[in-house]
Amino acid sequence: MVQCCVPCCINRNDVNKTISFYRFPLDEKEKKRWLKLIRRDKFTPNYNSRVYGWHFPDGKAAGPTRFAWNDGKAFPDHIPTKQKKMTN
Repeated sequence: MVQCCVPCCINRNDVNKTISFYRFPLDEKEKKRWLKLIRRDKFTPNYNSRVYGWHFPDGKAAGPTRFAWNDGKAFPDHIPTKQKKMTN
């Protein structure tokens, strides 16, 4: 299963097989730019980390630029209205 690592994005490929995902760039400068854009500055992506293709309206070269928090649009599927607190 592949899941988007953008905060509040719940899209993953086991629910919808037709969606695409991008791996983080190998170039460190570009990777840091993506992390800043997705608001995950302290996140360390690994080989399996992906970003949902919907976040790239201008293509992968432009980087992820479409987010629920910056353009007022909901994700194509849905985003939770409230984060659930995990209990042990």
